[in-house]
Amino acid sequence: EGSRALLYLTEGKVRETARIGAELVVVAEALHGRRSVSASVTATTLGDAYYELDRIEEARELLANRARLVMQASMPPVMLSAALVTARLDSLHAAPEAVLGFLEAQAAHYQGLGLHRLVAWMQAEQVRMLLKAGQKVRAAGVMARLDELDTLHRHADGVRAEIPAVAALARARIALAANDPNGALSALPPAREHARQYGRARMQVVEHLLAALALDDLKRVDETSGRLVDALRIASRFGLLRTLLDEGPRAGALLAGVRGDARLDEAASAHLDDLLSRMRTAGGSPAPLCGRDSRGGSVLPDGVSLTPRELEILGLIAPAMTNKRIALTLHISLDTVKWNVRNILTKLDLSSRYDAMSWARKQGLIE
Repeated sequence: EGSRALLYLTEGKVRETARIGAELVVVAEALHGRRSVSASVTATTLGDAYYELDRIEEARELLANRARLVMQASMPPVMLSAALVTARLDSLHAAPEAVLGFLEAQAAHYQGLGLHRLVAWMQAEQVRMLLKAGQKVRAAGVMARLDELDTLHRHADGVRAEIPAVAALARARIALAANDPNGALSALPPAREHARQYGRARMQVVEHLLAALALDDLKRVDETSGRLVDALRIASRFGLLRTLLDEGPRAGALLAGVRGDARLDEAASAHLDDLLSRMRTAGGSPAPLCGRDSRGGSVLPDGVSLTPRELEILGLIAPAMTNKRIALTLHISLDTVKWNVRNILTKLDLSSRYDAMSWARKQGLIE
């Protein structure tokens, strides 16, 4: 059953993954405990699906204090899933350099194990993040290492046949950042063919989006909209959200431009509406929660953003509840409480629970 959920995830069928995975995690935890191998592996698969479905807080709670165990020693597909989803979750609130350092460390670990496909994904994710931060020179340096892997496995079969496809997507991103749309289009065929041949929906969607960005640069309007429509059709069929959201505001603006396109069926149109509503709340991450003004509206002090779960836990810290008591009250694990408390202190740049309580009172979050 766990393998079935993982195969659905690999294919991109995240709704089915979530349905199966939710049941498996409950069974595994009941039989063997939260930190068991079976619970950790199934939680990783489910957490990846929840991330793709933009159920961010549920993904964080599932992976708290166990994803890092799995990504060090497990089946390679599970290790890869754990590393990527951890990096992407962390990128929503952590400093970019910390996430980049994590990806580099994982790449070195997987290199030592001879898992070149996992190394390629870690490097491609670094390229994506560096370009998002405007660091083109560093991105090119990472791309050079990825090119070496691509050359080594250009004619590989089996799982390593994915390496040239992963490199192709990263190479297209580099070309787009260098204002070379033709270069981006010429880089993409290996990714397109691999995604088609092996049934990789998430890769198909990314390839369509990167091609649409390049075609838009070339003012090829009809082809641009065609690629966007194709991406939305696939995304709606499989339930993909973060694959689209993570491509950033420019891709979002292009997608908004095909709203009402006659080629979109009812399901794809509804999926696009959902996607655009999430883009309006800071790229799909939870809307900031904070104090209330005199009219009862939300205000954002000092640029702080707390998730619903963090705010809930902060409210329970106030009456001096222990972490164990908070876990029992919210029906969540002790590890999840500890993880959220650390996040709260990091976001507020505070050193203790007492300081967090004082800050919350000053902001009107608690009485």
